[in-house]
Amino acid sequence: MRAYLLIGEVAALLGVSPKTIRHYHAVGLLENAARTTGGYRRYDAAAITRLLAIRRLRSLGLSLRQIQVVLDAPDAAQSLHAVLIALATDLDTAIATLQARRQYIADLLAEPPRDLASRPSTPSPILSRVRTQVAALGITISDALWDQDERLFGMIEDLHWPGNPLAGLVATEQVLLSDTARYQELLALSERLVALADLAVDDPQIAVLAAEIRATPAIREMIDTMDTHHTGELTAPFAQVFESLLVNALTPAQQRCFALIRTGEKER
Repeated sequence: MRAYLLIGEVAALLGVSPKTIRHYHAVGLLENAARTTGGYRRYDAAAITRLLAIRRLRSLGLSLRQIQVVLDAPDAAQSLHAVLIALATDLDTAIATLQARRQYIADLLAEPPRDLASRPSTPSPILSRVRTQVAALGITISDALWDQDERLFGMIEDLHWPGNPLAGLVATEQVLLSDTARYQELLALSERLVALADLAVDDPQIAVLAAEIRATPAIREMIDTMDTHHTGELTAPFAQVFESLLVNALTPAQQRCFALIRTGEKER
């Protein structure tokens, strides 16, 4: 009577596939098994015990490389303890990320139905920081303006740029936050710009707002600076694509307002 199992029997016993066990052999995690006269692998109690240990460690999230290090270490228990500490840290980070994502989804679901595909996959860390600073200053910003900024920042932050395209915008934002009066002046104009969203491109309100913004020295200076530095560390062609993405995220009425601001054009 044989005192060993064949690969299919071991696989069924452990709840894994024969292919998985063969892979363990291939990567060196499991020693080559002795074979029957017919050429089939034989698995004794020692091999089954090691396979059971591998399965248990895999269930904890260890990689095959980590499992091999742990099982082959002189002090397997201490080696496993060190690996588990690192895994616990990784899990804490993953859980925090999932909780933030779950809260963001809950926030989206609490809003009226709209095109959620245009929203960023996660909240903008830059805008989250600005929200905290603005709240500390007691400044109120409309949901419409926050929504537009989230779409703009989220679109840029969701892409992997060869540099930091938001460096100039963030620096400008921080300078403005240090001057509350100037920041509130900008916000008032920004709120009006958001309100233009659904207007026709030939609505006279667009030219009026553009002229007011252009006539405000502090705001004009900021816009001129952003025209030069708003692409941050980007170079061609990414700088041009970055600018096009920002423009395309605006409505036609808002695009026309920005064009009038930059060119100084006045309707007659």
